[in-house]
Amino acid sequence: MEQKQREGFEELFSRTIMAGERRYYLDVKMGERSIYLTLTESKRRFDSRSGKFFYERNRVRVFPEDIENLTKAFHEAEDFLKNFLKEHPNIEVSHSRTDHQNNNEEP
Repeated sequence: MEQKQREGFEELFSRTIMAGERRYYLDVKMGERSIYLTLTESKRRFDSRSGKFFYERNRVRVFPEDIENLTKAFHEAEDFLKNFLKEHPNIEVSHSRTDHQNNNEEP
């Protein structure tokens, strides 16, 4: 496993999840005094003023003592969504918030 050293931290683990127009990054990093997980969402956006694309990023840092509770909550949410979608088969699952917004915009 390749480790990257940059900006005062060492990247120990990294995974990229491709999801339509979004990318999610899971990274385990170690700083001078701590180790933590970051979950980053990256979306490509267009700036109409400059006429250029840019990437909007949202990042959450999770420390080791919180990962177990976060994982449990993710599994609970996953189970809830699976059951809810089974009970409501007519609900359309949108893979992108922008797809959902575009489908609901009025002309």
